[in-house]
Amino acid sequence: NHRTLIPYIKVFNPVSERILILIINSNFINICIINEHATTKVKYDNVKDIFNDELTETYESISGNVIIIKLGDFNAKYGREPQYFACIGRESLHSNSNDNSVCNIKYDSRNL
Repeated sequence: NHRTLIPYIKVFNPVSERILILIINSNFINICIINEHATTKVKYDNVKDIFNDELTETYESISGNVIIIKLGDFNAKYGREPQYFACIGRESLHSNSNDNSVCNIKYDSRNL
């Protein structure tokens, strides 16, 4: 029953129509779930820039003893470029990464 989870919800913040933060209290550590819906190939670069700026601000706003879980539609193609092996490994369906995957790798590699 979802009503049993309500007391554990610390933060519910729809940052934008594409980003949502949910922080759940637990005994030892908070769990932060970020749901993102990345832009696809858009006509205007400023839409993607606004999304990336909001995402950067979202990640920078999370502090403390937190586990971050990313969910959503990233519209990303992760490639097999050697510079990304430490973050995503060597196996991928795609040869080259697209802009959305590079953006995700940038955020994910902060915690390596």
